[in-house]
Amino acid sequence: RQRQMCIRDSGTLYHWLFEHFDFTGDLRQQLSYFMQQDFISAEERKRIRIADFDQFVQTSLGKKVKQAQKEGTYHREMPFILGVPAFEMIKSDTIAALSEKDANEYVSVQGVIDARIDGEDEITLIDFKTDRKPEGLDDGAFEELLRKRYHVQLDYYKRALEQMTKKSVKEAA
Repeated sequence: RQRQMCIRDSGTLYHWLFEHFDFTGDLRQQLSYFMQQDFISAEERKRIRIADFDQFVQTSLGKKVKQAQKEGTYHREMPFILGVPAFEMIKSDTIAALSEKDANEYVSVQGVIDARIDGEDEITLIDFKTDRKPEGLDDGAFEELLRKRYHVQLDYYKRALEQMTKKSVKEAA
């Protein structure tokens, strides 16, 4: 039987699970189904800590995702292409070397937004991360580290979602 998908690392594996899990259902049964269908291998199954997903479902974001899945307002894997002026992507010390014409040219940014939850007038943007918290770093410092690490990416996602949906993004999680 041919594998449906090839997963190389734990981060990619977890991301695939976030993409495919129905958080309103039994996650263990879904894992068994994924193995029966050959979506994940026995070796990959050994690397999955189901407690990580059980813990996610208990967080405020996990509860929002579960509720949104029940209501049909949870959407996953939205590809986009966004036009961004070149000057926004260039470091300030090198922008002077560009002509005004070049600085105002648009660069295409392409990506896939993990998920969103639609509210009446606003959207919650979700970008799943599997970064591990370094030892000795408290939760607040770790959240700040992640914010700094991914703020540019999330800004592009936010802009793309707002253009696609004509709604504002109230929260990026």
